[in-house]
Amino acid sequence: MERGIRAEVDKQTGLSTLYRNKEMSQNCWGTMFGMRTCQFPKSKICVNPDCGAIGSQVDEPFAEKRQNSIPIPPIA
Repeated sequence: MERGIRAEVDKQTGLSTLYRNKEMSQNCWGTMFGMRTCQFPKSKICVNPDCGAIGSQVDEPFAEKRQNSIPIPPIA
């Protein structure tokens, strides 16, 4: 079944979307909640099950910070 050129999906990120999210995508900004839970990408709901905060996030730059995360799967 031929659907025509309008049925094709553009797989590239639109420039307007990239500009709208430039703080997060180019400068590596995320959010931090009250219990010092940092998360990337930004979200309005805290991922920490003990926190449960909604809408109380503060923008946090991650580009210059040291990360204490464990890769999955762990590097041997």
